Amino acid sequence: MSWQFSKWATLLFADKKECLDYYMDIQRMYNNDLPFSLAHTGVCFRQSENESHNFLFDARELTNLVTFNFCRTQSSVQQFDQLVTSRLMWWRKFAENPSSFTESVSKEEDNSIHIQYEFPWGRDSVEIIRNHGSNFLESCNPDLKEQISSNPHQKHYNGNGSFLPSVIECNMFLEGGMLAYLLDAYTEKKTFSLDSGSGDESKATRTVLQLHPAFAPYNVSIAVTENGDPTLRLVIKHITKEIHDANILSLDVSSNANPLENQFVRNDELGIPFSVVIDKSTIDMACIGVRHRDSTLKEKIHITEIKDYIKRQIQSQ
Repeated sequence: MSWQFSKWATLLFADKKECLDYYMDIQRMYNNDLPFSLAHTGVCFRQSENESHNFLFDARELTNLVTFNFCRTQSSVQQFDQLVTSRLMWWRKFAENPSSFTESVSKEEDNSIHIQYEFPWGRDSVEIIRNHGSNFLESCNPDLKEQISSNPHQKHYNGNGSFLPSVIECNMFLEGGMLAYLLDAYTEKKTFSLDSGSGDESKATRTVLQLHPAFAPYNVSIAVTENGDPTLRLVIKHITKEIHDANILSLDVSSNANPLENQFVRNDELGIPFSVVIDKSTIDMACIGVRHRDSTLKEKIHITEIKDYIKRQIQSQ
């Protein structure tokens, strides 16, 4: 996707001034020391008529996410390498198939690394990391450049007659990154069906969106077997409030009359990691069933432990 990044470059650097307006304030917050970063988000509009037929990458309007990382010139190469490693680790951390994310040296720009994902149309960039050196601030507003250079409290003299720090830019588009994670999470799994014959015909396909809990629209869905029981409704209301108060994103569709297995299928397709099953045993034994999306395993948890259990499961992934 390097061609997209180059076409958006003029728009991005038009927003550079807006981001640098906060430079001196942030520098004072950090006691005039380095390193520190500035983040900028905004909507960009593509001017070119050319299309790549790559779905979201052809959109005229995209959400740009960029950070400018300021560091000493002497350590900029080391900081650049560390940043490339940490950004690649970040992309892989939330992926179902971490090896699908790789890094590649840019053939079009010096001191630039692309983080790429294996899309259906081939490898494409989801983020680009550039080491601009001090050139980034050399070309900025002369007044700001003068303020930085003349600051009597500077602690990052570069040793070459300049007080201007080096800048490492991390640039990505929200829509492209989310598309990569959606494609990475989409899975079709074979399940055995007792209603069919032997062999491959006995295997049914279920669609699962194996999103990381950090990206899932909900972490928990409330599923019930008998939604007409008034006592059970009170239990559902209590458990839903407990989960909500614990800041766990939950989807309460307990009024749904669909069979339990159909509720599981819906949750799998929505990418919800856990289904909390409330049934008669919840009243009789104070137990709640928890079904795991990826493994389909079910286990019983005491009603008082449900929110802590879900939190532990989310944090362990």
